[in-house]
Amino acid sequence: MDKAAVINQSSKQSNQQVFSPRLLIVDDDRNMLDILKTVMTDHFTVKTSTHGKEALGIAVSFLPDVILTDYQMPGLNGLELIAHMKTMEIRSRFIIYTAAADAELRKNARLLGVECVTKPFDLKALTDKLLALGKQGARI
Repeated sequence: MDKAAVINQSSKQSNQQVFSPRLLIVDDDRNMLDILKTVMTDHFTVKTSTHGKEALGIAVSFLPDVILTDYQMPGLNGLELIAHMKTMEIRSRFIIYTAAADAELRKNARLLGVECVTKPFDLKALTDKLLALGKQGARI
């Protein structure tokens, strides 16, 4: 490979890293956080949080393109967290996941403009959804 090709390849890799969508994952279950972070790190710049109040602070400084949050958490649940972020004008896209999504939760998620995913979920399908949201350019 000639010098120009090496520089071009290096530049492509550098640009891919620079434009990697930012993902904030919020879940009080550390095992779930670890699994999701491991899977998503190949596609995103990832930050994690184990509770809603901490996630609010991270979102302000990290400016994630996408926020993936569990619904059932102590303190702020996932919908409350998203509602707070929206009042703070955090312009991220959101996906909320839960073990038991009843009709009321789905309705409330829709009202906030949030997709609701039920566990167990397919990690490949979830990754694809998150990537699509990340590529939409959340910060308008």
